Amino acid sequence: DGDTIKVDARADFPPELAMLHVSLRGVDTPEKGGRAKCEAERRAARAATAFTAAAVADGRTVTFRNLAWGKDGGRVLADVSVDGRSLADRLIIAGHGRAFEAGRRAIADSWPDSMDDGAARAEWGCGRRATTRPP
Repeated sequence: DGDTIKVDARADFPPELAMLHVSLRGVDTPEKGGRAKCEAERRAARAATAFTAAAVADGRTVTFRNLAWGKDGGRVLADVSVDGRSLADRLIIAGHGRAFEAGRRAIADSWPDSMDDGAARAEWGCGRRATTRPP
C-alpha cells in the first residue's frame, strides 16, 4: 500500500532479511486488493502507492529513523524522510493518507476531500463510518 516501502537491503543484511517491508510511521493509506472494502478504496490505494513510489524514486536521499519491528508479519516500522521531508507528512498533505497513531483507527470523515471520486467518498468502509478505539 502507499504506507509501505519494500527495501532491498542485500548489501547490509543476510539473505533471509534482504527484502524488508517498511511501514511508514504516522500515516495510514487506503488498502489495496482483497483488504479494500470497495473499488473506490482500491483506486485511492493505487494513487497513494504511485505517489509513494514516485517520491522515493525521485528523491536523492531516503532516510529511515526510529526503526522498530512491527507486529504485522515481520515488517519494520520507521520514520521515513525523502530529501529531508517526512514521507508520511507528504502523503497526508497530498491527500493520499491520514494521520495514524498505532493502536487507534482514524475517523472515516478525516479523509481529505481530494479523495472524493464524484459518486462516493473513497474512505474506510466505503461509506460506513469507522470508529475510534480507546487507547
